[in-house]
Amino acid sequence: MKRLFILSLFLLPVLFLLASCAALFQPKVAMGNSTSNGSLSDLLAEEEEITTLPPSAQILASEGLYSDRIQVTWQPVAHAVSYSLERAVQT
Repeated sequence: MKRLFILSLFLLPVLFLLASCAALFQPKVAMGNSTSNGSLSDLLAEEEEITTLPPSAQILASEGLYSDRIQVTWQPVAHAVSYSLERAVQT
């Protein structure tokens, strides 16, 4: 009987915690200021594939400031994950 009492002292808080947290895991969330609920999928936008990006609005190169290198800087482009620089060789 004592074991059952000790076990219930442990299980009751765990069950209470799980039952009270159930509302956190419901698949519905309030949308805006309304009291109605919407689906979580309503919050997620469809993924859109980006095929091309515009060039940087401003590209600057050091003109004769360094004898051993050319420093190139540019304004970042939104959604760009890498940049490719090419050098034209005059012959």
